[in-house]
Amino acid sequence: MDCSTPVVPYGFRVLLETLGKTVLHEQPVDVHQFASGYFKELLQFRDGLLHPTLDVIELANLFYLTKGKSE
Repeated sequence: MDCSTPVVPYGFRVLLETLGKTVLHEQPVDVHQFASGYFKELLQFRDGLLHPTLDVIELANLFYLTKGKSE
């Protein structure tokens, strides 16, 4: 593998896209603190699902849709 070509882990792009959309929607003062809380909530959401082995892309999209509707 060529060291100059970065490899983006599977699902990472979708995780960042959903975080970015949420940041733009909510306009937090401290983005770092917000991102930390967002990912903690995502893990709690995953752990509370009936299928905790859900694909990371499906998980991120489901969390984004659920989080947006609850606020």
